[in-house]
Amino acid sequence: MRKIIFIIIQLFSILIEYAMIFVFFYFLLKLSLMICIIITSILFLIGLIIGLISKRSLKLDSTNEKEERPLENEFNDLINKINYEYHLKMKLIYIDYNNIGGIAFSAGHNIYINNAYNVNDEYLKGILAHEIGHHMSGLCYYSFLDSMKLSTIISKIFNLLMLLCLNKYLKIFSWLFFILYTLFSLNNLIFTYPFLYFDEYVANKNAVKIGLGHNLRCYYAMCYHDERQKIEKWADFSHPDVRKMMDQLNKELQIKKEDLGFYFIDHTLYYTKVDTLTLTLPSYIEILNNNCIESDTLIKIKADNVRIIKKRAFNKCLKVENLIIPKVKELDYQTIEKLKLKNLKINDKALLLNLIKLDKGRNEFSQKEINNLIKQNYFDAVEYQKELELEG
Repeated sequence: MRKIIFIIIQLFSILIEYAMIFVFFYFLLKLSLMICIIITSILFLIGLIIGLISKRSLKLDSTNEKEERPLENEFNDLINKINYEYHLKMKLIYIDYNNIGGIAFSAGHNIYINNAYNVNDEYLKGILAHEIGHHMSGLCYYSFLDSMKLSTIISKIFNLLMLLCLNKYLKIFSWLFFILYTLFSLNNLIFTYPFLYFDEYVANKNAVKIGLGHNLRCYYAMCYHDERQKIEKWADFSHPDVRKMMDQLNKELQIKKEDLGFYFIDHTLYYTKVDTLTLTLPSYIEILNNNCIESDTLIKIKADNVRIIKKRAFNKCLKVENLIIPKVKELDYQTIEKLKLKNLKINDKALLLNLIKLDKGRNEFSQKEINNLIKQNYFDAVEYQKELELEG
C-alpha cells in the first residue's frame, strides 16, 4: 500500500512541477500558448529520458578476484533466501571503484559492495542487511521517479557545487549553493524525501528481522563521529541523523542503554557504556583478531587469558594507557606503537623487553633498569626470578 501511495504522490508532484513551468513561461514571461506548450513538453521529455536512464541498473564491472569478494557465499545464501521469501530478484555484485561513494548501494535489482572501502566484515554484514531491507520495502525500485523532475536535476548540480566549495577559502560560496540547492529541492522536500527518509527506518527494521540488526547498530555507532561538515549533513534530506537511527535500533534490539560502546571479539558482540574507560575481557577469550576492539574512549584494557594478539587488534584505541595482558605470547610491536601506553603488563620477560627496546630504540637493558621495570609492574617479578634461577 505504501508503494502505491508513493507512486501516486510522485506522479502528482511531477504533474505539479511541469504545470508550474508552464505557468512561469505563459503568465510571467508572457510567451504564446503554443511556445509554452512546446517548451514544457521538451523539458518533460528530457526529464522522462533522464528518469528512464536512472531506472536502469547501474552497469559496473565486477571484480574477478576471489579474495576481493568477502563473505560472498554467506551473503549469496542470505540474498537467495530473501529472494525466495519475498519474490525478489536481488543480485550481489562486488566492485572496486574509488570514485564512487558508498560502501554498499543498490541500483535496480543489483546490490553493489565496493571493495575500495576497507570495512570490518561484521560491519559489512549490517550494511548489506540495510540494503536488503530497502529491497524488502520495495520503495527503492520507484525512487527514480524524482529524477524526472527538472528541479531534481538542477538541485543536484547545486549540491555538487556546494561540495566542491567546502574548503575554507570558498566556504561562503558553499552556503550560497546550499540555499539554492534547498530552494530547488522544495518539491522533493514536500512530496519525495519524507518517504525516502522514513524508508531508512523501514530498512533498519528489516535488517533486524533478518538477524543482522546488531551489526548495523555497530556500524552506525562507528559512523557517529564522522568528519562530515554540518552543511553536508544538513544537505542530506533523505537520511535521518545517525543518532536517530541508533536510537531506533536500540528500541528494535531492546538495548536498554542509549549510549553504547561495542567490541567484536571472536565474532561475538559485547556492549558497554560509550564512555567506558576500562574494558575487561571474558576469561575464555584467548585470541584478539584484527579490528576486534574499536573505541576512542578506552584508557585500560584487561585481558587475563589472551595469548595471541593480531597486528590491528587495537586499530582505533588510540587513548589506551594501560594494557594488562599477562599471558600473551604473540604480540607485534606495530600493534601497540600508536597507543599511549604508560603501563604494559606481560609475564613473558623476553617478549616485554623486546617490545620496550623497540619503543625506546635500545639494544639492551641493565639489571637496574630491569629492576625498575619490575617495580613499575611491567611484568611479574616472581616469574622473572624463577627464570633467573633456571638460567643460573
